[in-house]
Amino acid sequence: MTAILVVLTAVLALTACNGSENVVATAPGAVQTPGAAQRLLSGQGTHTLSGTVTAGGVPVAGAGVAELQTVFGDDCFTPRELSSTTTEAGGAYVLPGVLDSSTSAWASWMRASKPGYFTEFQRPRVSQDMRLDFVLDPWTYIPVGTLARGVVDAGDAQCRGNSYGLPGFCDRFALMVPASGTLAVTLTWAASRPDVVLDVVRPAGNPCALFSWPGATRHHLDVAVDAGSTYEIRVVDDGRASPFAYELRTELR
Repeated sequence: MTAILVVLTAVLALTACNGSENVVATAPGAVQTPGAAQRLLSGQGTHTLSGTVTAGGVPVAGAGVAELQTVFGDDCFTPRELSSTTTEAGGAYVLPGVLDSSTSAWASWMRASKPGYFTEFQRPRVSQDMRLDFVLDPWTYIPVGTLARGVVDAGDAQCRGNSYGLPGFCDRFALMVPASGTLAVTLTWAASRPDVVLDVVRPAGNPCALFSWPGATRHHLDVAVDAGSTYEIRVVDDGRASPFAYELRTELR
């Protein structure tokens, strides 16, 4: 795990709250398919995905699993769920009707999420019924108003998103905002390099990402936030040219 140096630049009294809930389920959750009409019109075949969601080797009940619609050229949006379900008591899920992506320009975009854990995205090529497991990690909090210095390196967690489909090593932080307003997130790094991603995942697993091109040494995102909600910040080395040293600042306005 990468060592992170966190410097407090503003002090706010925060109550640790991971938003987790106790869920008792005895059967896989009902499957929602708002994209059914689109499937019929597109003529794409569909397949069934199944698997488990775990955290620390323990099944996670009540986690949401969804197939999302990839949107080219737009990385700060609320993704449309093409189908979704929830895990049962043993952490298992079954999601039928996932679109075939074997010949499409984009791999399928899958998401597993539950309050208290970092959202996990995967980008499988779906050409048949298949197993897809998710492993969730618990939130690691930083307070609003911190300066975090870190290094993303090989062996860290791997992140995937909407357009950055290849897995990139990443550092992840959870931040609970004490008041509504605008969360200003600034990521800086010393040397010009491409393939650096700043991704703020809003509640319900909705990402908002920025990508770097040659010549860039800074990202900045302003995200509208609601009091008491938790937002995930992901610093991603999408080019896998690790190690990648950075500074991350947050401010609530």
